[in-house]
Amino acid sequence: WHPQQAELGLARAYCDSAQNYARHVDIDPALEAHLALAIGRLCPDLGLHEQAITWASRGLELYERLGDVAGQADALCCLATAKMSLAYLLEARGYVARALRLHQVAGLGAARYLELLCLRARLALYEGQVDAGLLAVQRAASERETRVGSQEALHLLLAEAALLRQAGNLAQALQLLAEAQQALEESASHGLLPWLALERSWTQVLAGAKPAEARGALPKAASLQDVAMQRSLALHFAVLDLLEARWSDAAARLEAVLQQFQASGELLEIFAVQLYVAYVRLRVGQRSAARLELEAALGWAEAAGCDGFALCWHPEIVAEVCVEALRMGVRPRQAEVMIVRRLGDVAVPGLLRLLEAPEQQARQRARSVLGALGVERTLEALEGLPNVMVRRALREHLAEGRLAASRLDALRSCLGATGNCVGWQRLAVFGYYAGGELGRLEIADRLAMSVGAVKREIAAIRAAFGVESAGGRDPGREHVRQRALADGFVLRRSGL
Repeated sequence: WHPQQAELGLARAYCDSAQNYARHVDIDPALEAHLALAIGRLCPDLGLHEQAITWASRGLELYERLGDVAGQADALCCLATAKMSLAYLLEARGYVARALRLHQVAGLGAARYLELLCLRARLALYEGQVDAGLLAVQRAASERETRVGSQEALHLLLAEAALLRQAGNLAQALQLLAEAQQALEESASHGLLPWLALERSWTQVLAGAKPAEARGALPKAASLQDVAMQRSLALHFAVLDLLEARWSDAAARLEAVLQQFQASGELLEIFAVQLYVAYVRLRVGQRSAARLELEAALGWAEAAGCDGFALCWHPEIVAEVCVEALRMGVRPRQAEVMIVRRLGDVAVPGLLRLLEAPEQQARQRARSVLGALGVERTLEALEGLPNVMVRRALREHLAEGRLAASRLDALRSCLGATGNCVGWQRLAVFGYYAGGELGRLEIADRLAMSVGAVKREIAAIRAAFGVESAGGRDPGREHVRQRALADGFVLRRSGL
């Protein structure tokens, strides 16, 4: 009961007492199994993942002896959770699969099924299998609706929001988090509210909220007793420091939280912190120190077959770090995997800048990754354009994130701008209109077009996005911009 109320101090006291009791008192096997599982479930909140595995394994062994299928499934879920925290993702997947098989055989009820699907969704998030994770939660939609407000339904809602955030669908993620907020406020248990505040704040940061706004929306670290949440919050604040260029503050926070993660053996979180430390070192000009951090982080990830992390993943920062790894030649294969599998368009601006690097090997690596992303083909098409101004503008749009490289064909189709030079011209105007702040006169000057021609292109763009034509001030521009962001035509720049 105490963890549900976020009273982790009392919960830990009871946990210590229970462990002592279980070790020294001869009790009924069924009670011992329940006690071992209760301890195993609580340990991760206290940062005790190895102990969680020990106790959950003991519970599983006892439940198997007793033939208690429901208990076995619960113990397997506990083991999977602890293994995920320690980056043993293959083992975690095996435990989840075993638990799901037990459910299929014995029919363990809607609540346990939701818990299992939530666990599978979280595992998909850790593995970067976003589509598979979303499919898992969508299968549970009807069961979740019948249990609105239950802990299982709320956890599944949070898992779905995290997957949507990873997929870049921030508006829908925020909508789900708002639904979870309402459900939690109406329930008797408020233990998840601090975690929900953290999830909403992080999603808002990625959607472009100012770091100062995000800080104000977060609970104070001193009020949180959940060790895992305290560490997540500390890392969140450190990334906000990075976005505000508060390098010394960020470095101090990152060093402190790194020591905590190292003490608990949470390898994915260590990986995340080391990448952010490398980013700080790069920004303050400590390239040798940055190289050491990158070698440690990317070296571990390469050996573990890992290309991302779930906690405080900031695509633009990670992309910049990976591009620098390519420039320096630090584990370039691992950096390439992370860009291709996890980052995509977000890394394109940095890769285009890397094409101008003086080192031939760095340029070759950039071309290789751009080729894997399909951007090399786009660049070749741009080189064939006869209009120098349009060609230069489009390349600039890609380099500044005003256009997303992988969505150019879809955007041209949407704008009715396929197959000719005029179509590319409309795309160039679109980049300035939806992805930038320039007015019509400035756009005309940049593209050596008449103001009348620019107005006609903007009218066509607005019509394609369902906005009626308007003179003078352009209230429809923000509508086009938001639609373009939602459809992935323009890169979202979250504070950097």
